[in-house]
Amino acid sequence: MEDSRAKALRDAWKSQGDPLCQHTRLDAESTASGYFTGQYVCKACGEYVPVEQHASPSGLQEKIRASRGRYALYTSMGLLAAAVPFLTVWYKRRRSDPE
Repeated sequence: MEDSRAKALRDAWKSQGDPLCQHTRLDAESTASGYFTGQYVCKACGEYVPVEQHASPSGLQEKIRASRGRYALYTSMGLLAAAVPFLTVWYKRRRSDPE
């Protein structure tokens, strides 16, 4: 979620009288250019929520850890998929060159 959207959510939440929020759905905050700010924002009210201190019965911290692992796995698989054509061409050229 972009930081400008989080600010708009905070303003809208405060205009409703600032009711209590359980912060059950979090999203990582990013800048307009897509950089992660290091903070997590509640999707309902827009408030910053420290993930280390947030304890919910739904296991939010485990979900965040699992998504980080999936991201690393998919990124490494993507790098491997990008390298396979290069390695294939290199291997074929190496085998066809007379030494």
